[in-house]
Amino acid sequence: MGVKPVQCVKDISEEYIEFAENTVENKTVFQKTLEKGEKIVYSCISLEPIHLDTLYRKVSMNIDDIQLMRIKLALIGVFNNCRVSII
Repeated sequence: MGVKPVQCVKDISEEYIEFAENTVENKTVFQKTLEKGEKIVYSCISLEPIHLDTLYRKVSMNIDDIQLMRIKLALIGVFNNCRVSII
C-alpha cells in the first residue's frame, strides 16, 4: 500500500478493495498452514472474547486439547495486535 494523496472517494475505495483482497488471501494461506485441531479452534474465535467453556461446547474437544490449540495459535501470533482472546 503506502501513502498517497486522496483526491476523491474512488481513491479510498480502490485502496480498500486491494486491502480486502490481500486480507482474504492472507487468511486463506494462513488457514492452510494450521493443523486440524488448530483450524477447529481458529474457526470459533472472533473479535469478541470467548470463554473456554463456550469454546468447549462449540468444538466438542476436551479442555486439554483446546488449551493446547490455544497455546499453539498464540505462539504463531494469532492473538498479536488484536483483542481476540479465549478467557
